Amino acid sequence: MKTQNLIYILPLALLLACGSESSETETATAETENELRLSPASIGNLSFSLETPEKRRMSRELLVNGQIDVPPEQRITLTLPYPGKITAIPVLPGMRVQKGALLLEIENPEFLSMQQEYLVILSDLEFAEKEYRRQQELDQEKVNARKSLEQAKNQFERLKARQAGMMQTLRLLNLDLAKIEKGELTPRARFYADQPLWVSDVKVNKGTFAAAGNSLMELVSSEHVHAELTVFEQDVPQLKKGQTFTFSVAGDTAVRHGNIYLIGRTVNTDRTIQVHGHLLEEDETLMPGTFIHATLNLPGEEMLCVPATALLHWNGKEYVFIKTGEQDFTMEEVQVLANDGNWMALPDSFSGKQIVTEGAFQLLSALKNEGEEE
Repeated sequence: MKTQNLIYILPLALLLACGSESSETETATAETENELRLSPASIGNLSFSLETPEKRRMSRELLVNGQIDVPPEQRITLTLPYPGKITAIPVLPGMRVQKGALLLEIENPEFLSMQQEYLVILSDLEFAEKEYRRQQELDQEKVNARKSLEQAKNQFERLKARQAGMMQTLRLLNLDLAKIEKGELTPRARFYADQPLWVSDVKVNKGTFAAAGNSLMELVSSEHVHAELTVFEQDVPQLKKGQTFTFSVAGDTAVRHGNIYLIGRTVNTDRTIQVHGHLLEEDETLMPGTFIHATLNLPGEEMLCVPATALLHWNGKEYVFIKTGEQDFTMEEVQVLANDGNWMALPDSFSGKQIVTEGAFQLLSALKNEGEEE
């Protein structure tokens, strides 16, 4: 019985031993897949340089997205002070209009009544003014009662007030007072752009009846456009008012410049904060809502740096080669903190390490060829 038990146990032990050996082999391969040992002959044939990271002042760049926007006071909603039928609407959404361009024309027979009333007021006011002056002269001569003077004055002042109110009403409709006073009356009122504008939305058609106060058209001033940048919460402490940035618009190679004017205090649900930037040069071709890519210039700081030639890109990741022995090198993944094209900043964990700054690609080729041969 004891002999039989031994027979069954030995194969099991052998299987376990083989499995353990296989596991150790796989682990060793995993640990050494980025490690390279060169023969003395290979070292002599390869040309590479080694440098230890040193402290340098590096200016960093922060890449963010955003859009062109305008302040609320530059967004204009066109409404009517009085209702009317739309008789002309010569603009389309997306159109840019210059100052003085016709935006909308409406028609209402009541406009004729307003103008007629204005002319009647002018006539009555002229008569009331003459009567008031006459009563003043009679009062000085003590010919008439004081009450008559007061009545004439009251009538004159009331008509003056009505004239002033009617003038403002007609001006709201952009009606020409000089033409009205000549007897040139019109049932139509026209509305014009008082500055260069972008038409963002048109909500009515020709022939429709528009009620007073309804929003008919949305306009945006092309002056004082700014950049609204979206910055992640963790990057905001590095920003200060006055810092400069550059940005470009999709499909346009021109690089424009701006500076930070205001940093938001509200964190959005995606943990971002809005940063308001002013443009250093006004550009009326920029349309509000346009998507932009911006580069924020962060202040320089002392960082651990090596020449940028040390960086390798492999399978979507970034690496550097580190010399770990006389013939040994390790390809180690790295997070580049900053890169100005000449120097790159590395985490402090690379302090004191010998990094291959020239010839790293030759080592990469040797490492991958060695892996294929195995």
